[in-house]
Amino acid sequence: MVNKLPRLRRPRNFHVRVIQYEADHALDDHSLVLLIVFVIKDELRRETLQYSRENLEKEPQIMELRNQCRIIRTSELATAQEKLNELEKRKRSSSSTLLVLFFINHKAMNQVDEECEALQEKFLEKEIDTSPFVHKYKNLRTTYHKRALNHLSAKTSTMC
Repeated sequence: MVNKLPRLRRPRNFHVRVIQYEADHALDDHSLVLLIVFVIKDELRRETLQYSRENLEKEPQIMELRNQCRIIRTSELATAQEKLNELEKRKRSSSSTLLVLFFINHKAMNQVDEECEALQEKFLEKEIDTSPFVHKYKNLRTTYHKRALNHLSAKTSTMC
């Protein structure tokens, strides 16, 4: 048989309520457990209401902070977008300049290669001696390979 529990005053600590009620009434274990559950439920309900009130009081502040964050985010986004547009513009102008330099370097590299072939023909036809041929050929090939390295470097850097 379950005892009907009377409404108690609400002391600050629920342990005090349980001890007070237990002292006033003889309770079996089941009734004591129910009493503890009801006391805890009341305490939790009060805490929940208190937290809800505190949250409602803080809502205007939260909304204000949210608006400030939105404003900051949009202004920073606009600034970053402007910087990105400027960098993309600079990239396009520099890449077009680099493309022109790339083709000029390629043309100069081919021209040096043709000069090397012409020098080889002169050497094979005995129009030039060995010593001047070696000196000129070495200089031309060094120039060619420097330009080829520049060409390869420009080619790989534009791929990235």
